[in-house]
Amino acid sequence: MKKLAFLAALGFILTSNVFAQRIDRDNNRNTAYMHERNSRPYRASPEEIAHRKSEELDRRFRLSGSQQRKVEALALRTEREKQDLERRDRMRGMPEYKYRKEMQRIQNDWEKGLRSILTRKQYDSYRDRWN
Repeated sequence: MKKLAFLAALGFILTSNVFAQRIDRDNNRNTAYMHERNSRPYRASPEEIAHRKSEELDRRFRLSGSQQRKVEALALRTEREKQDLERRDRMRGMPEYKYRKEMQRIQNDWEKGLRSILTRKQYDSYRDRWN
């Protein structure tokens, strides 16, 4: 009886490790847009990211059709700039301060473009929510 209880406890302990949740230890900058495809990290395309951003802003602030198209175009341009910057950073080994400065410029351009597209009330609500 003791052997059976011991084997059952041992089996439980060994199988509990198999079913434990996996922890994502990837410190990639874009983890929000990554998932596994064929057990490799996959980053969404700039088009997918821009579409998600415009849908999120539309859902939050009820954008008009014209505003949504403009926001999606702005988001697409911004995401392409970000990915281009990351590609250049990896290829040339850009210093961290230059990378941050350039990323800040891209973010400022996003904010400036968004301010020109959204109404004052929508933009104030956006600033309160995300900043």
